[in-house]
Amino acid sequence: MKQKEQTITGFFLGLTTIDFQYVVDPFPQENSKNKAQAFYMALGGPAVNAAAAFSHLGGKAQTFSVVGKHAMSPFLNHEFEKYKLNLNDLAPDHPHYPTLASVWTSQTNGNRTIVTNQRVIPPLDLTILHDAFRLIPQIILVDGFYMEAAIELAKWGKKQGIPIVMDGGSWKDRTEELLSFVDIVICSNDFQVPDPKENLFHYLRRKGVRQIAVTRGEKPIEYMDGEDSGAIPVREMQAVDTLGAGDIFHGAFCYYYALNSHFTESLALASVVAGESCRYLGAKTWMHQNV
Repeated sequence: MKQKEQTITGFFLGLTTIDFQYVVDPFPQENSKNKAQAFYMALGGPAVNAAAAFSHLGGKAQTFSVVGKHAMSPFLNHEFEKYKLNLNDLAPDHPHYPTLASVWTSQTNGNRTIVTNQRVIPPLDLTILHDAFRLIPQIILVDGFYMEAAIELAKWGKKQGIPIVMDGGSWKDRTEELLSFVDIVICSNDFQVPDPKENLFHYLRRKGVRQIAVTRGEKPIEYMDGEDSGAIPVREMQAVDTLGAGDIFHGAFCYYYALNSHFTESLALASVVAGESCRYLGAKTWMHQNV
């Protein structure tokens, strides 16, 4: 599944997490002790996982996030290197851990439950972001975390004519402002706009977003591309683990779209990659399977 056509560069700005994943069966009950069938500790986060997929497919990923300086920093820095992600740390001296995500994954059906800690959001050093503007990427993805930097990057990219993709995981403060600089929104079926009575596609088009896709797990991907709309079938497969599948989808979409600028084709190709990721335990394990 690795591509060798040409080197393309993408900017990915968003959250870094450390994922502690426990594979369990049966699923833990309240007030019980359980032993996991498998355990993984890995670099995570929506934009970071997307960047890893982009890099695996053959792109060159510049990531903008917060790692900081603490006991887990060496592990995180090693993980960024492992997945060939160039890290631009927006708060390099931040002393607090990033988001720590405890993930329970069912060995039976691949479903998962996630619990995270409350993040401490540091002041960001935007000069690090501005220094990267000497590079001109072919595509930019933001996941809505570190919103001040996301808006700054999207505003700059819009002026350069670079496609700006937003991972619509959840509605966050200032999302409406960010949308004014976004070209493409790819979100899950759970993404809610401020007025739940307003149609998602209608709202995003009203905000100037020109291409929209909604992923719905194993169900067809709904999309709108200008006046064209429809659904793209998702290949049937037995999911082992769905953790990070949406992130992988976004990264693969960015890679293919940067290559061919074809919206629906890139969605279909990204769906195949995301499906492949679900065949293995762990969000990025598939990258080590020679697929």
